[in-house]
Amino acid sequence: MKALVKTALVAALGFSALGAIAGEISDSTVDATGARNTAGSDRAQAYQYLGSTYGSGRITNSRIYARGARNDSFSRDGVASQEIGIAGAGGRMDNVTVHADRAFNRSAGSGAWAAQEIGKVTNGTMRNVTVFANDVVNNADRDGSVAKQKIGVVN
Repeated sequence: MKALVKTALVAALGFSALGAIAGEISDSTVDATGARNTAGSDRAQAYQYLGSTYGSGRITNSRIYARGARNDSFSRDGVASQEIGIAGAGGRMDNVTVHADRAFNRSAGSGAWAAQEIGKVTNGTMRNVTVFANDVVNNADRDGSVAKQKIGVVN
């Protein structure tokens, strides 16, 4: 009997862990206005995730504010990735507003690479979504450069 209880408990924990893989933001307000993230240089990098979900993630009935968010690498070996209002990997956004005016993402030279994604769904659906991304900036600033920017995209 104890073995059966332990097996059931392990199975239940396993299933709950699987369910936890999918992130969800629901009936919420995320306010990251003016958020700052900086790496500084040498091997740099700088990853900023604001109001984002992954692994069949869902964002529903929510508002995400990231006006003036700044992500900077200063980049010897580069990167700088900024994600605002993202539902990744089979994700879904429904009845969502993303405010990311004046968001700034930069790598700046040497190894460079800069990716900025605002209001994006990967391999999923977007319904009744409004994205405000006025005056946003995404720079790699030469050397090994590359700069990718996606705003209001389903891919």
